[in-house]
Amino acid sequence: MVEIEEAKGLIDRNVFRNKSVLLHLAGAYGFVTDEDVFSDRDYPPFNRAAVDGFAIQHKELLSQNYLYTKIAEIHAGELRNISPSPNSCVQIMTGAAVPSSYNVLFKIEDCKVNGNQITVPAGDCNIYYNIDTQGKIVRKMDKISSAGEHCDVQLITVLASAGKSTIKVIKKPFVSIISTGNEIVPLESIPGPVQIRDTNFHTLNYFLQKKNITVDNYQICRDELDELKSAIDKSSGSEIIIFTGGVSAGVADFVPQALEHAGVEKIFHKVKMKPGKPLYYGRNQKSHYFGLPGNPFSVMVGYKLFVERAIDKLMGSDTRKDLVLPLSGERFLKGDRSEYFPVKIFNNIETGTLKVQPLHHKGSGDYTAAYKSDGIGFHDLSKPNLKDGDLISCILWE
Repeated sequence: MVEIEEAKGLIDRNVFRNKSVLLHLAGAYGFVTDEDVFSDRDYPPFNRAAVDGFAIQHKELLSQNYLYTKIAEIHAGELRNISPSPNSCVQIMTGAAVPSSYNVLFKIEDCKVNGNQITVPAGDCNIYYNIDTQGKIVRKMDKISSAGEHCDVQLITVLASAGKSTIKVIKKPFVSIISTGNEIVPLESIPGPVQIRDTNFHTLNYFLQKKNITVDNYQICRDELDELKSAIDKSSGSEIIIFTGGVSAGVADFVPQALEHAGVEKIFHKVKMKPGKPLYYGRNQKSHYFGLPGNPFSVMVGYKLFVERAIDKLMGSDTRKDLVLPLSGERFLKGDRSEYFPVKIFNNIETGTLKVQPLHHKGSGDYTAAYKSDGIGFHDLSKPNLKDGDLISCILWE
């Protein structure tokens, strides 16, 4: 049996980043980039109108001339070379290119309009007033993003603006899920008197979808050694294989034995924690195998602590940082293992700070244990009696 932090360290030392692939930007959401990106041009690429209004020459404003004649109108997407005449102005729409001779832009609502006669506000203003000059935001060949960043909507917006139609990203892992147990039936089936629905696949599938990972192989496997061997063989193309159930000490818990038969090297089996003590992790040259205890809450905890950590390593993601928040109320630890428990995070109106409220549940077999929780809190064995306000580590589901 290993300690929790020891188990995390063993995963870190055995899981290595995947290779990179080139994807179209439209399919890159959720991936981690594997290249620096540089702007292909200035941005804005021209002197751009920041408002709808009338553009004049700054030098004429200095002579205290405030009445101008409109000689042209420019919309976004139009390229107009306009030679200015004395006391002339150009009406320009937001986002349009401002001709080089015009370098002050007044909002239309600040001007008096009488046909083509435009009176601008009296007084001086800075040159390029209400104009975003070429390259003001980004210059050509400026670095706009670095390798190792997540392709979220913010980054994709920047990359698209820079014309980055394809991006080198770190490949996501192929994942298999094998739910074990003679009592397990698919969600769509009507369970018999001693059967239960396969909750765990849908729990894990949700977590994986949040990372934009599709399950490549899903099987329900009976507690029979030969059937488990066959299931392992069918999942050999995956880099992450997750078993639920079959890893405890029962006479029908054959997963570790089947994995040993398949040549998988056991890295650890059993972690000193609650829930999830029987958790298994092993590997071969290509794949990583996780055996999670079959109870739903144990599966959720095991995934967030260990499986997600391995997936993040494969994808080149930074290791998640736990939140540290004060506990609301007291909590007493029983037994000889540290414990993860469901929590609700709320805003303490009196202090204006976030606090953690433990939620009552009936053990890891309670499929409602995590219902309405925001995540899990950690009760360290080194401090069995927690008092109100004590700081604890928390992991959010989202």
